[in-house]
Amino acid sequence: MERSFETYCTYCEISGCSGPIAFRGSNEKFGSLTNGNFLGCLELLAEYDPFLATHIQRCGSSGRGTASYFSSQTCDEFIGLMTSHVKNTIVEELKIGKYFSFSVDSTPDITHVDQLTFTICCVSANGVPIERFLQFVPVVSHTGKSLYQVIKTTFQELGISLADCVGQTYDDVSKMSGIYNGVQAHVLSDNPRALSIPCMAHSPNLSGNVAAES
Repeated sequence: MERSFETYCTYCEISGCSGPIAFRGSNEKFGSLTNGNFLGCLELLAEYDPFLATHIQRCGSSGRGTASYFSSQTCDEFIGLMTSHVKNTIVEELKIGKYFSFSVDSTPDITHVDQLTFTICCVSANGVPIERFLQFVPVVSHTGKSLYQVIKTTFQELGISLADCVGQTYDDVSKMSGIYNGVQAHVLSDNPRALSIPCMAHSPNLSGNVAAES
């Protein structure tokens, strides 16, 4: 089934999506409307690339055991490569800016694995403030000390020095913002310049909840 170039370009606008959409679909069949954006984009490119069109015709439905490079494994490998490239670009951008602040918060994914989300903020080389999502990190313990160790280890693996941190922000729960055993206290013990500021999104939310309850 044919899909036009306009369909792909305007999908986010039509659907109201404000970000990227899933790479993989519910099946891996060429010609299916639910085969996802990976195979769908290949179908689109094949309309202008005879070599790709021939390869799809010859190997598109070859099944397992044949190296077609259309499988979900290949799709996941592309996602991994792009993830690494984007993350490395963000880290290099951060190293150029040197000084940064960060925000972390935990949230469970669809498989109920709790993950720590990392967001960093710095000033670019041309003086523009930038904010970037960095990565998810699975966590098994939620004490302030253990979460701090995850944060410290993650930054070390990325080659980012906590000594250059000038700000940190979390929600208002004690394990994150506690003045004695919270994550912010452990970070401050390593770097007194990493000022802790309560998350502005969480604070109005809590205020709104209290106001509604009363």
